[in-house]
Amino acid sequence: MYMNRSKPLRQDGKFGFHQTRSIRQIFFQECEEQLEELTDGLSELESLQADSDPDPETINRMFRAVHSIKGGAASFSLDAITQYAHAFESILDELRSGKIIMSREIIPVFYRGADRLTDYIAIGEAGGVQNAHELENDISEITALSSF
Repeated sequence: MYMNRSKPLRQDGKFGFHQTRSIRQIFFQECEEQLEELTDGLSELESLQADSDPDPETINRMFRAVHSIKGGAASFSLDAITQYAHAFESILDELRSGKIIMSREIIPVFYRGADRLTDYIAIGEAGGVQNAHELENDISEITALSSF
């Protein structure tokens, strides 16, 4: 009888080092897909006519992309990603609920937000730590949209 020697979990029910590393790699691959979804949505917003309302599904897709990144990052204690994604997600939630009105001024901030999120993900993937002061400034920039 053949016995599979590669058990998915240790005897204590927790993931071993190799399983955790593999799941972490999958998370970062999925981040790339989510970031693409986010930037696709931004492109759609940018192409809107000045008086047009954004498609609610576009905002929902962008929200879900950032929300997924936040959840995965929290699972791996990637705090900078989690904190920044939470701030970004909150602003997207305000946009989709109508608390923030879509305007041309928001789009460049969202693009910078997507760039910052990409940077934080790259730093997290490399095992680095984000400068706390920069993180605070970046969060302040995106949450300032709440006053629009």
